[in-house]
Amino acid sequence: MFNIRSRRRPRRGNNNNNQLTGGTGDVNPQYQSATLSQSAADATTSSQITLAIDRLKLGGNRIGVVEVLSVSFDWRTPITAASVSNLTAALTTKSFGTTKIQYSEPTIIAYHHVSQGAIATPYSYPVRVDLTDDAGHGILVATDSIYFQVSSTTTSLTNVVDVKLEYRYKNVPITEYLGIVASSQ
Repeated sequence: MFNIRSRRRPRRGNNNNNQLTGGTGDVNPQYQSATLSQSAADATTSSQITLAIDRLKLGGNRIGVVEVLSVSFDWRTPITAASVSNLTAALTTKSFGTTKIQYSEPTIIAYHHVSQGAIATPYSYPVRVDLTDDAGHGILVATDSIYFQVSSTTTSLTNVVDVKLEYRYKNVPITEYLGIVASSQ
C-alpha cells in the first residue's frame, strides 16, 4: 500500500479586503446625517457631530477609527441671490465656533464653497465630495466628534444645510491612532 500524504494549502483571507478595511471586514459603508441652520442671516455657525465609534482597545495593539469615504452637502435653502453670494460648508476635526474656517486649515475633512453671481431662478443641489484615493481608502478620523460649519455672505438668508457622511470602521495600530489624533488638533 502506498502512504499518500496530502498537503493542504493554508487558507488565506482576501488580502485586498483586509488592506482596504483595516481588518474589520467592514466593506459596506454606513451613513450619518446632520442638519445645520445658521444662527442668523449670513452668520458663521458651527455644530458638533458625535461619531458612533467604540474606542475600546481591540486585541493586540489596534484601535478602531472612522474612515470617511465621502461627504454630501445640500443647501436646503434655495440660493436666490440678487448679487454675488458666497456659501461655504465644511467638516473639520476641531471646533472653530463662529470663526469662519479657511480652506488652508489642516484639520478640514471636507470643504465646499460656492460663489454665485446674480441669478433669477432659485436653485439648490446636493454636492458630493469623494474623499477616497484610487485604492478606495478614505480619510481616517480618530476623534470622537467632528464639527460642521456653515457660513455665507450677501444671501440675506438664514441658510439651512444638510450633510451626509459615508463612512466605515477601520482598525489601526495604536501608534498610527496617536498620530491621527495629534494631527486632528
